[in-house]
Amino acid sequence: MPWVAPDWQGREPTFEPGSLFWQTREFPTAPLLYRTVVSLPAKPLNFAAVRIQTLRYVYLFITRSERFSELDPFGKLIAKAEAPKERSDAEVDLFVDLTPHLTAQSPFALLLSAPADGFRMEGVLVFRDNSVQTFGSEPNRWRVQKFPPLTILEFEPCMNPNFDDRHWFPTQVVKG
Repeated sequence: MPWVAPDWQGREPTFEPGSLFWQTREFPTAPLLYRTVVSLPAKPLNFAAVRIQTLRYVYLFITRSERFSELDPFGKLIAKAEAPKERSDAEVDLFVDLTPHLTAQSPFALLLSAPADGFRMEGVLVFRDNSVQTFGSEPNRWRVQKFPPLTILEFEPCMNPNFDDRHWFPTQVVKG
């Protein structure tokens, strides 16, 4: 699978640094969120996993299926990887078993917060009939958006699989 990154098309969003209580304008980092939707066929799933490679950090979110009220978040953080502080620009690898997080619901949104340098992902769905469905970081599958500093990503409506992301930015291949 290729390494993909945002294709801002000359229109990268910018935000003022965030403020929290007395810490005025001290939070300059605007998180990026990469998004895709994966559809499951109507057959029992045996196993699902992803491997994500990126630089510095990655946080993996999935659609939250057990929302009990409108106050519950739309998505949930299921895994993360961060480079050690002494090597903050190091590559990180994240291997995640998605199986316990997938229910009969289909489709589901898979989102990751990672740097603008992009990421590479390989995913596999193995069904009880031994058929296999693969997915990954194909640029036509992913959309990306930048959010203001201090955004609580789990509460963003984009965590919902039926969210309309056509106004988000496309991704492009940056490494083979």
